[in-house]
Parts: sequence; C-alpha cells; structure tokens
Amino acid sequence: NSPLKDLCLKTAQWPDQDDLMNWKNSQRQFFFHTAQITPEQQQNWFKGYLERKNDYMFMVFTENIKIGCLAVRLLDEEWDIYNVILGKSEYGKKGYMSRALRQVLRFAYQTHPFPIRLKVLKKNPAVSWYQKNDFRIISEGDDYHYMEHNRASLIS
Repeated sequence: NSPLKDLCLKTAQWPDQDDLMNWKNSQRQFFFHTAQITPEQQQNWFKGYLERKNDYMFMVFTENIKIGCLAVRLLDEEWDIYNVILGKSEYGKKGYMSRALRQVLRFAYQTHPFPIRLKVLKKNPAVSWYQKNDFRIISEGDDYHYMEHNRASLIS
C-alpha cells in the first residue's frame, strides 16, 4: 500500500478558521501579506471568500488528519493559485501537497480551461516545489516570480 493512498481535499468550512489563520501567521514571511492576521481579520476574509464565485479554498487531509491547504480562484479568465500552506511540517517532502495540487489543477482545468498562474515571493522555498510541479517562471517583479502551469504535464 502506498503511504499516499489516503488523500482527501475538502472545501474550507467555518471551523477551519483557526488552522488557516495559525498556518498563515506561522509562515507569513513567505507571503505578500506579512502582518499577523487577527481572528477578526480571518473571519472577515472568510465571510468574503464564501461570497466569491469561483474561489475555492481546499483543506488537505490524510487519514483524517488536516495537514495543509491550498486555494485557486478565477480572476479575469485565468486561475490564480494562492495560500498553499503545508500546515503540519512532518507531512512535508512525502508528496501529499504535490498530489493535492495536481487534484486542484485538474479541478480548475475541468471547471474552466483557462491558464493557471501564481505569484510567489522569490525568497519562498516553494519556488522550486512549484517548478517540480510543472510551473515555469514567465516573468518577475522585484521580489516575486510570476509562474504558469504547463497543462500538458497533467495529460502525460
């Protein structure tokens, strides 16, 4: 049996607030928004998220343990990957988040077949992880890379 057999993605629900806030706060140096997020700010963000069409925050589970999250939203005929966070570091480097990302990519392409892109800070160690997961740098700003997924990689 593969240790990665049991992987489940569920859309974020109100009880996920603490995990989302704590995970983002603990890794905030890797995000564009670096200020500490308060419970009130988290709840306000989540209320807005629930009202937005084509914005999906997924919680990643294995064996009923919540290990991380990742989100995708449709912005002007392109998908934007955001808030990719491994919340439980002991599950890192085992392929869980890569498998979860591939599921989200397939979901996005099947929902609307638009390009999938993301912005990531150059100092974020996830840059190389995105590259391993078939994203390539298409442009850059002073402190970030703008990356696009190679859709053909999901077909092979």
